[in-house]
Amino acid sequence: MKRKKTFGQKKQVLLYHVGAQEEALLGVLHSLSIPARVLNSTELDETIGYLCGIYGFPPAGSSRQEEPPAEALLIFSGISRTELDKILSAARQAGLAVPALKAMVTQTNRNWTVRQLIDEIQKEHQLMHALAALKRLRQSVSLEGEPDDALLRAAAHADVLLNGMKQPTLADVQQAERELNEALK
Repeated sequence: MKRKKTFGQKKQVLLYHVGAQEEALLGVLHSLSIPARVLNSTELDETIGYLCGIYGFPPAGSSRQEEPPAEALLIFSGISRTELDKILSAARQAGLAVPALKAMVTQTNRNWTVRQLIDEIQKEHQLMHALAALKRLRQSVSLEGEPDDALLRAAAHADVLLNGMKQPTLADVQQAERELNEALK
């Protein structure tokens, strides 16, 4: 059986800004024997590696004087995919709304601060929603008959972004959606 690499992480879930569900979510994690810790706003500029207790990640020692993000976040450290599925299932069965922002600790994001992680997850969500919208629009476009050149180019551009090997940028996806909408007018 293949083991998941946890990069020296201890098993735990870090919670940030989960609000009224905090105690219930902590209870679900406790019932699954998964350690958990609630982050406070003074820890937002610490690296994920430091917060998860990974060797070699010192404390930042200072924090920015910015408004803390309002988004709820769950960070899963040393948790397997199977355990993640059990946690999310148990939380939903307990009637809890699981925060939209979730992350498993990786080699890359363990170097980020909590603020950076929230920002990156939000960008990823924006891209996923934009790609889904472009896909729906592209599926609604018929190239039957004799479509004009603008529609053919816009559809081809959308197809490249939707089916290409490289992940597109949000700006590219938004541009393709604009091109398709313009060509459909």
